[in-house]
Amino acid sequence: MSTARIQFWHEKEQWLYYAPFFQSERWDLRAHKGFKKYLNKSIKVHKDIKPNYESLISFENSLNNMILDKREICEVIRLTTCGASHKQLFILYLAQKKLTQLLARRNMSVAFIITEQAMEVSFYQSLGKDIFLLVGQCDLKDTGNITYKGISIIKKLDIQFSKLTYSDYKKKCFSQKDSEAIS
Repeated sequence: MSTARIQFWHEKEQWLYYAPFFQSERWDLRAHKGFKKYLNKSIKVHKDIKPNYESLISFENSLNNMILDKREICEVIRLTTCGASHKQLFILYLAQKKLTQLLARRNMSVAFIITEQAMEVSFYQSLGKDIFLLVGQCDLKDTGNITYKGISIIKKLDIQFSKLTYSDYKKKCFSQKDSEAIS
């Protein structure tokens, strides 16, 4: 079994992504300079607004102003699985694949994501620079466990999942898992 919380733009006041805890100055901005170019390929953005790379908060504020059609964005958090430990990766694969299909059918272009799973971020990044856009990271509890914020490009991710077998998924997860730095 797997669960996730999905919230649409009209519920933005409840998003964890924009909660003060997830926008403090402790967060390291990780968005790269080509961010708008990749985002623009998936969702309509205001041509005159540029990303502000001074801090995570300023970047996310400029990001909000850049995106023209807010009906095409959502937040996906708390993607969890339960079951026998040897089956959890397979359950996660199926959950991510189905969730991506459902969001694509609903015409979602991008999903704002918060995750503590470095393997998940590494997997997304292994699919290409234009599939998952890393925004920031932070060691929230000073334990060495990093929490990541990013944006998944739904339609491109859906195409990737339609071609990806579980065996391919597992290889990508484990070949990326030991990456020291997530870029």
